[in-house]
Order: sequence, then C-alpha cells, then structure tokens
Amino acid sequence: MEQRRNAATDGFAWVNSPILNGTTRAAVVADAARNLLQVRS
Repeated sequence: MEQRRNAATDGFAWVNSPILNGTTRAAVVADAARNLLQVRS
C-alpha cells in the first residue's frame, strides 16, 4: 500500500499513519460534486 501511495499523484497523499497501518486494505476518495470515486487497494 505504501508503494502505491507514494507513486500516486491523484489525491491519496492523506493515506499516512495512523490511517495507513498494518491492517489497511483500501483507501477511497469520493467527490460527489465532480462525480468522482477512486479506490486504491
């Protein structure tokens, strides 16, 4: 997960400790105003 987060340039910079830990399996960015849903696992 850390490698994907570090390579991403699409709004996942917030995925850090304590959010990112040994049990993190997915992160989601949702923006209804832009009709956007992004999921990283």
